Amino acid sequence: MSDDKKEAVLIALNCETDFVAKNEAFQDLGKLIADTAYANKPADKETLLNLKAGGLTLNDKIVELVGKIGEKIEVSEYIHMKGETVVPYLHAGSKLGVLVSLKGINGKDVTEAGKDVGMQIAAMNPVAVDEKSVDRTLIEKELEIAKAQILAEGKPENMVEKIARVSASHDKEFFGGSSCFQSNVQSITIFYISLPKILINNNTLVRLRDV
Repeated sequence: MSDDKKEAVLIALNCETDFVAKNEAFQDLGKLIADTAYANKPADKETLLNLKAGGLTLNDKIVELVGKIGEKIEVSEYIHMKGETVVPYLHAGSKLGVLVSLKGINGKDVTEAGKDVGMQIAAMNPVAVDEKSVDRTLIEKELEIAKAQILAEGKPENMVEKIARVSASHDKEFFGGSSCFQSNVQSITIFYISLPKILINNNTLVRLRDV
């Protein structure tokens, strides 16, 4: 993360066992990848893996370590985020990582607020910031699930569509769990990733506890 908190990178480096996740060579590789990502700001994961460090591409570095350790290692996620203020959040056990970009902050310190937002995102795994941002395809999918449940309850087939669409309790449950929330911050950009093994945020490497 930059000193002014306006820019950050987040990567997920995966392996197959906690034993490897705690290996010093694995952790050094993760730090190298994160540092290279922050220094070069590649557009995507593929570009990142083709960047060179110490005469080899990062992908070659990964292959080299796989040959020594004998376990699959891969970068599963990479994000580069910029904003008026970018706040990172590591969920308990470092299995989840969140970057929150806050706008319209009017020069205020929103670090704690950003962490609170990140905690909410990590806990709920929302698909959007608010109800209006939820993809219509996903909404239709949820309606299909609701209709199947209503049919299973023995309701008349010609009433299923109407019941599903006017079911306030279903809509409230779905949107409450799928969108983040409305806030006084002008806009929020969210990136959410699942990190099964290890999270590296620029120069900070966080090990997992035993699972």
